[in-house]
Amino acid sequence: MALKRSDRVRINVGGTPFITSSTTIANAGADSMLCSLLNENWEPATRDPQRHEQDEIFIDRDPALFAVLLDLLRTGELRTPHGIPHGTLVREAVFYGIDRHVKAASWGSPLDGNRVRCRASVRGRATTDAVAIRASPGGGCGVAHGPMIHVYDWSLEELPPVTLDFMSVNDFGFLPRNPLRMVVCAADRGDIGGLGCVNAATGKLIQRMKLELDDSSRSFMALACASSDCEVFASSRMRGVGIWDQESGRNVGFVTSGEGGGGSKLQWLPSSNLLLVASMFPHSDHCFLTLLDRRQRTKAWEWSDCEMRSQPLIMDAVAIQNRNMICVVDQSDELGFIDTRMGGGGGGGSGAAFAPACWSHMFQRIKRSEMEEHLYSKLRINASDPSSENLQLFSTREEAVLVHSCSAVALSGGIADIDVGGDRLFVLHSDENLFDVWESPPLLSSSSSKILL
Repeated sequence: MALKRSDRVRINVGGTPFITSSTTIANAGADSMLCSLLNENWEPATRDPQRHEQDEIFIDRDPALFAVLLDLLRTGELRTPHGIPHGTLVREAVFYGIDRHVKAASWGSPLDGNRVRCRASVRGRATTDAVAIRASPGGGCGVAHGPMIHVYDWSLEELPPVTLDFMSVNDFGFLPRNPLRMVVCAADRGDIGGLGCVNAATGKLIQRMKLELDDSSRSFMALACASSDCEVFASSRMRGVGIWDQESGRNVGFVTSGEGGGGSKLQWLPSSNLLLVASMFPHSDHCFLTLLDRRQRTKAWEWSDCEMRSQPLIMDAVAIQNRNMICVVDQSDELGFIDTRMGGGGGGGSGAAFAPACWSHMFQRIKRSEMEEHLYSKLRINASDPSSENLQLFSTREEAVLVHSCSAVALSGGIADIDVGGDRLFVLHSDENLFDVWESPPLLSSSSSKILL
């Protein structure tokens, strides 16, 4: 983009004059509103083209907010005076097209489980207990409460909720390539449900995912989103795992996952083009894990705990990409690691392979009768960069989040669910209508103590 020759720029914001340089304005980015004001091809009809250098650009906005954003473009540091809400500043940054700069300066460091801090605790407004929390790739999240999903953007401002009439949310997730869209699985008491795509910013339904099944087969248990070929996966009790095209909403087929039904949890593994299908308690009395090859429509690997005697129920599972490993956690909060290179058979064989799980006995087991009020553990993997050597596993136990095997983060209140996304860890509490947002603070330079962007 060609900039005006003069380096001095005069901007009047809401009656307050500002003088800066075109170099500073260029830091906003070529696609920003501020940078477009300096484009030689953009000239208001009332401006004399021969008087560029003396022209003053007028913007009818809040000068106090503009001063903070201009300082951010100059220094790369965000210094917000007391009395200016962060959400208000974010909305102003969106107007100028520099919200990504505010986001980078607010928390510009990848999530590191060894150094995390609680950025915020957000109290919801729902009247029922929350059952699930899902992270957006952009740093926001959604919290499911019965027939509603409360949605928050990356600045933790609440957006219009998603409301399902006479249905409850089974599962939902944000599309990796379009964080402004969510896919929602729903079912009613009659075991009839469906799959739909909604706008995360407005809460409005975009389209229903078409399904060529009879009514008795329309209940979906979970979903996972593919980022490579724009597909959506959702499990069905009756037909296994369905595949939908994100754009058209057309069902392109089903893949049978074997024993355990369609699965109570799905996880897409983009580095290997495989889908983890996990059937666990309470959906099944035994744990069935399957890696499905989406292209070949076959089972690449499978595992079951059916032959493991006196083993506590497995409550959650997560695949660790590029490590040939699946981590499971049982009802006694003990972690187990299964090597996917052992057994498995693949090729759609009928017999499940019972590869042994290497258990890490972190906590003393408790009796089965004591499990009624126990908060079962949840597992999530920080997979923003699957090739990284510093992949971290997050698990929960009562009132703590454990980061792999290196450190623990103490929290208040029992934990119902966790998720990782957008370089943040989201922790949903069970005893209060509350969730915490954890992140790693920006790194500081030892010489200048400035934020490294």
